[in-house]
Amino acid sequence: MRARSAARGPSPEVTALVEQAETLLGGTRPADRLEGVQAVVRLADVSPPHRQACVSVLGAYLRQPYDPDSRTPGEEQVRRAALDAIRDHLQDPASPTTWCGLDIDLSDATLDGGSLTGIQLTGGTLRLARTRVVHEALDLTGARIAGGVLSLERATIATRLLLDRVSVSAGRISLDRVVLERGGSISMEHGRFFGGHLTVVGAQLGRGRFSLRGSKVEGGFITFNGSTLGGADLCFDDAEILSGGCYLTNLMVTSGTITFRGARIARPALSLRMSTLTGGRLSLDGARPLPGPGGEVASPFEGMYLIPPAEVSWGAWAPADGVVIDLREEAGTPRPIPSDQVPSDQVPSDQVPSDQGGNADPDGGAQPDP
Repeated sequence: MRARSAARGPSPEVTALVEQAETLLGGTRPADRLEGVQAVVRLADVSPPHRQACVSVLGAYLRQPYDPDSRTPGEEQVRRAALDAIRDHLQDPASPTTWCGLDIDLSDATLDGGSLTGIQLTGGTLRLARTRVVHEALDLTGARIAGGVLSLERATIATRLLLDRVSVSAGRISLDRVVLERGGSISMEHGRFFGGHLTVVGAQLGRGRFSLRGSKVEGGFITFNGSTLGGADLCFDDAEILSGGCYLTNLMVTSGTITFRGARIARPALSLRMSTLTGGRLSLDGARPLPGPGGEVASPFEGMYLIPPAEVSWGAWAPADGVVIDLREEAGTPRPIPSDQVPSDQVPSDQVPSDQGGNADPDGGAQPDP
């Protein structure tokens, strides 16, 4: 920061703040580092040309290795002060000290919870990629994305991630390749996607809960393309998906549940095409299909595979014949076995034909490969 200050001919106040911040942030005492965070924030407030550099310094501090279980005295307070400063400066895009529109990089940080409630992004990217959220909730309730990107790509959620009442009118929220660990939860209830997007591509949703209950999609889209549901509960109850889309395509469900109770969904806006359920339960009970523009549309379930012990409740949604490949019917329907194909351990040896030797396929043929 000092070289940049000299190039721009800084005022004595700015020079003093730069030197103070550099000295204190590198201090050995938590109290000194806390003063360093405060000095960086003051510098960003009084010197707009240094603002992006100051934000980058705070991000770099939070990305330093940190073990919340070590409970280093005072360090939690320093880190929380840095995160609070980011939150406070993302509240009002019209403020003369705003950080809205800047790039803020917290990638690879370990966060012992914290609050980013009410933040507004009008451009740039707030990166929380590969962030690990432990112990306490990370709260982004009421975030408004009116441009730019909120990225939690490859984040690991071992506790609660709160994104309730989020609004995305432009730009997107990315939870691509997020990992939801046992006991973790992601709450995006009552969100609004009016032209903006939520992408949850290639995510690993283990035991836990991902809730979009009461959310509304109109003109934007939500996609879980290529994600794996391995025990989590994915909830769209009471959602309104009126235009745009809700894409659960290429989904692999081995256990867990997907529910749409009370949801109102335009037929063209829902897609579970090419998804495979080898376990768990998909329930469309209580979901109300709404007509969409353009008359008849292709089935939203084209190319779905249902394999035992998966369960599906279609509700008012009727899959088209031949569109859903339901291997559960074959597994659950007993078929007669010709006497000349009964395995030898099930009949007296003198009744086994000599040309079979008891080695024939008892099902009379191979099962189709899903």
